[in-house]
Amino acid sequence: RWDLETGDNTIQPMVFRVPPNANNDILIPQEPGDTVSELAWHPQKNIILASSWNNFVTCWEFQSGNDSINPLVREDFGAPVLSCCWQGESSVMASMTNGNAFRWDLETGQKEQWAQHEGGIRQVKWIDYKSVLLTCGWDKKLRYWDGKQATPVLEIELPERVYSADVQGNILGVAMAHRHIHTYNINQPQKPYSEIMSPLKFQSRCIRIMPNKKGFLLSSIEGRVRVEYFGKGSSYSFTFKCHRLGPATYAVNDISFTSLGTFSTCGSDGNWGFWDKDKKTRITQGKQLHLPINCGQFNPASNLYAYAIGYDWTNGAAGYDFELMKSQIYIHKVKNDEIQKSRAR
Repeated sequence: RWDLETGDNTIQPMVFRVPPNANNDILIPQEPGDTVSELAWHPQKNIILASSWNNFVTCWEFQSGNDSINPLVREDFGAPVLSCCWQGESSVMASMTNGNAFRWDLETGQKEQWAQHEGGIRQVKWIDYKSVLLTCGWDKKLRYWDGKQATPVLEIELPERVYSADVQGNILGVAMAHRHIHTYNINQPQKPYSEIMSPLKFQSRCIRIMPNKKGFLLSSIEGRVRVEYFGKGSSYSFTFKCHRLGPATYAVNDISFTSLGTFSTCGSDGNWGFWDKDKKTRITQGKQLHLPINCGQFNPASNLYAYAIGYDWTNGAAGYDFELMKSQIYIHKVKNDEIQKSRAR
């Protein structure tokens, strides 16, 4: 927590004095066990993955008929898991702090190492139309893997460590330490399409490519989001403030687009909001929760929004209380008027 008026950034328990489930959303009964690093919905079904810092990737299925949640599978990867994504309909890619990435076949339960870096792999993305795995590392490298050989088919040197990456079609966006931002055309991946310094003054937290590929959204640790357009549209770029409580600012931890082009943000203030960038307005906002929201993602149909709460480790081990800060995952049933562009609240 950082108070802009007083400059106070002393260690304080990150537990807000509000009800634990203020939005009356659906709680996944099986706790992930530690802070969730990423959520990933199945491309066709209401099945969700969660990777977490206790070495596990867990998979649940949401039953829309009775709003029940069934645990499917859970796997220990031997090191804290930083990222997970789907490969097709029955396989998962997961990357760890130890620099390894594995393919996990959910039908057979078998794991196979696909990638390796000299530092933690912060992000994995399966690029379906190329049939390759993209890994983005703390060792300042991007690597592409086809699973047919032990070495990458392509390696790209970066100026800094990767904090977030996203792929939409043939466009890749990479947010790095010291505010470096690169975008790439995956069909011509050797050279960046653009190289800029983040317009936001503080550390980048999340980057998301727009569904129409006309630009990207970028969030920071200081309660701001940048809407950045490519090329001739750059004059329409703008920044907005969010996830603030009075003078205190909080990290914007995750961004997710709906099928309509509206998007969500979630932050360490314990709240989520749905936004319309074209009208520069917030459509709706949840009620504040008692812990930071680490991740939040819409399913492909945009009728479910999953979000994970838990300690965000901004105050290190000294700020952690196991009993008060247990990680949990909720599913919010999205109403049409919460994500439609035609209405603003």
